[in-house]
Amino acid sequence: MDTNTQIFHLSKKWIFIGASFIFLFLLVIVMVYLLLSHNHTNNNSVSLVSKKTYTDKMNVYSIVVPKNWTITENQGQNIIDQNTPHPITQQIEIAQLYLPNQYGISVQVMQGVPHCPLPALNTSLAGLPAYYDMLGNDWTIPTTTATIQVGISYPGPGRYNNPFSKSPTPVPSETITADKQLLLNLLQTISLRNLTPFHC
Repeated sequence: MDTNTQIFHLSKKWIFIGASFIFLFLLVIVMVYLLLSHNHTNNNSVSLVSKKTYTDKMNVYSIVVPKNWTITENQGQNIIDQNTPHPITQQIEIAQLYLPNQYGISVQVMQGVPHCPLPALNTSLAGLPAYYDMLGNDWTIPTTTATIQVGISYPGPGRYNNPFSKSPTPVPSETITADKQLLLNLLQTISLRNLTPFHC
């Protein structure tokens, strides 16, 4: 085999190796782009659909959620200090705003002055001091006229698969993260009406 033939075969070999490398590099870029696009879509899907504003019956708060979400409301009473000379009847309302079989937000309003002692307030929600329970994924906002409790649910381990979603198979961690972020974004739209923080 003469020198020119050897050079030709070596050139073809390096061209093949170079083309293979470029193909693999482009394939990795496409896969990364698709993955980031998927996560971006999950995190921002709420912004791509029409929305509605829900205001509770007691006119304590409002929140903006997607139009295709289901909203259920329940009202009732609770008697506190029942075994005292001055029992108090407390009005309670619970609203659940959710996408069936996926994720959602629950808001409970309990009228009346909160009872002390209270958990140490460690965060804020809707501009008011709040207590965040990391295990339950809920926030409690004590005010001078009512206590508001806000919780989020999404597919995943533990209590998060109830009451809005049932997940018979393990949910990927990136899906759990995206769903939680979506709900946290919606919580930023909560507006409280004429409420004053309560401190013991």
